[in-house]
Amino acid sequence: MERFPVDFRRNFYPGESSNSFRLSGPGELELNSAITLRARQRSFLGFSKKTALHFDPAQVVNVERKGQSLRFDLLAGGDIRNPGHLCLLPADEAAAQRLAALLPATRTDIVDQAEQELDDFRDRLYQATPHAFVTPTLVVVNLLIFAAMVATGVDMLQPDGRMVISWGANFGPYTTNGQWWRLLSSMFLHFGILHVGLNMWALYYSGRVVERLFGNGRFALLYLIAGLSGSIASLLWNPMVNSAGASGAIFGVYGALLAFMLDRRNQVPKAIMKEQRLGVLIFILYSLGFGLRQEGIDNAAHIGGLAGGLIMGWFLARPLNREARAQPGRPKLVALVTAATITLTLLTLPIERTGEAFRREEQFFTDFRWLSEEETRLSAASEEWRQLAATGMHSWAYLADKMEEDIVHPWQGIYERLSANMVPETSRLRSHQDLVLRSVRERRDGYQLFVEGIRTNDEDKLQEAQVHFAASNETIKRLQQLSAEEQ
Repeated sequence: MERFPVDFRRNFYPGESSNSFRLSGPGELELNSAITLRARQRSFLGFSKKTALHFDPAQVVNVERKGQSLRFDLLAGGDIRNPGHLCLLPADEAAAQRLAALLPATRTDIVDQAEQELDDFRDRLYQATPHAFVTPTLVVVNLLIFAAMVATGVDMLQPDGRMVISWGANFGPYTTNGQWWRLLSSMFLHFGILHVGLNMWALYYSGRVVERLFGNGRFALLYLIAGLSGSIASLLWNPMVNSAGASGAIFGVYGALLAFMLDRRNQVPKAIMKEQRLGVLIFILYSLGFGLRQEGIDNAAHIGGLAGGLIMGWFLARPLNREARAQPGRPKLVALVTAATITLTLLTLPIERTGEAFRREEQFFTDFRWLSEEETRLSAASEEWRQLAATGMHSWAYLADKMEEDIVHPWQGIYERLSANMVPETSRLRSHQDLVLRSVRERRDGYQLFVEGIRTNDEDKLQEAQVHFAASNETIKRLQQLSAEEQ
């Protein structure tokens, strides 16, 4: 009798559960006339309890070892069509080798056939595309551009969005104002080292396989179309989002992989289809779900890239055999590129042109800062006028003319400048601008009435002027409340 400490927390194959019996964590395998497994067994509700499972060694088939990891199937009642499986991690590689030698060497025809299909598929894959050079080239280009951004002052952890825009991010007010090249350039820009690192890992991990499935040129084409689809989708959803990153194109790569796997003409082995299809769907659903919960993730670009890659992948896919690859496909390829170009162009037509609205909003902020400076200057001018009036050395006519020249006319100029640049009715700043203009107008009218009052010695106009000043102050308070509510 021999006992082996084992662990059930690792999988042997990607996308496969560690075992068919819901065993988890550390345990023990006892090998005697029977095989006994002792470990914790999880229930469907997530609870676990200690258990012991017993098997006849004759049930063990298809033993495989990868270094320290060990996997084998367990036949239930001789049913070779639906075996269970176990993935074990013994204490070390020597223990794994020892355990593999003690277990039966029986192999089933189904496994041998599956392995033959996998070997044949790998051979066809590498014969179809011997060198996957586009994927590493894309990774290097993205990393070099990010390094150049950092070298010019962009923060590598939390870059300023305005600096990323200056590098060519997809920002509606600029893109829709004639800078359509941003749809492409934004695919190679990233918001920080974590962003570029995760994207490049995903691209390198999946891109090499997909590139070999489609071929170098076709892979580059579907990557480009998927990235552009993501950029356009981002603008269609919200043109005011500052969007950048390769994730739209990477979603397109996964979409193309899914399209290839779904097309039976491409003769993908069932084992690979099951593994890859499950992995792709999990990645897509998890990424989209995470994007819905996490602020700052452009899910519209992800969905657009996924759709673009899925559609292009469906039309670009070819079986992995020399006959299919040898057939001339240039006319079909030209027609596909033409159709994709026309489709993407048509999709840009409904995009809201936000360039003029954004320019007006930016001008509003400039005017607002200028107004603050002017208010300080005119406040000083008003104080100077009061001191001058207090001396009693000048006539009221002179003081009225001076106030009109030094205070009323500047307030009129302020109003004319601010009202000449009205933001659109739909702008979030429109209510702020209306309050600013109302305050300036009340201030201007108050000073004008004050001037008329001291010229004509009209007490009613002087009191009316105070009403306008009070209304201006109340409007300023309302503006401050509105700004606080939106923060």
